[in-house]
Amino acid sequence: MNWFFLLLSLIVSLEILSRIKIYKNFNRVKNIFSNLISSLSDKKNSDAEKQQILFKFSLEIFKASVEFLLFFTILVIPFFIINYLISFYNYNILKLFLSLHGSILSLLFSIIYIYIRNKFAD
Repeated sequence: MNWFFLLLSLIVSLEILSRIKIYKNFNRVKNIFSNLISSLSDKKNSDAEKQQILFKFSLEIFKASVEFLLFFTILVIPFFIINYLISFYNYNILKLFLSLHGSILSLLFSIIYIYIRNKFAD
């Protein structure tokens, strides 16, 4: 029965992952870093301008980091909610998920689920 609840939690988390476009955030951070490096290595900018550029980009990186943290929190919440709901029946999916056997099963199930989902989505 633990396996069923683990798979249910994985499905919910994978659906959340598919709905939230985190890849855009990764690309945005990558662009911020490339712009930051090019701006700081430019010899035409004075030190005062470089400080302003560094401050502006560091705020953008901080915002992206907070978004990553929020995304990770949202992704993990289904595991805790389902674990709390089934804890009354002496099931513990977090213990299963954190074990080697459960992690391997979760990885395999996630790959299979994403493959099947993409097959039917097309």
